[in-house]
Amino acid sequence: MFTGIIESMGEIVSLTKEGTNIHIEVKSSITQELKIDQSLAHNGVCLTVVKINN
Repeated sequence: MFTGIIESMGEIVSLTKEGTNIHIEVKSSITQELKIDQSLAHNGVCLTVVKINN
C-alpha cells in the first residue's frame, strides 16, 4: 500500500507483459525527476521504478 503524498498524476502509455511481470510505461510532468528504486502509486498500490527511458 502506498502511504506517501500524491504529487502529480500521470498517464499510462503502455502495458507490456513479460513472463509473470507487467511493465508499465508512464508519462507525467514529473517523469524527468524520477530515479531508479523510487516509488509510484497506482490505485493505492506501491510500484517501484526499475527503468527510465528518456
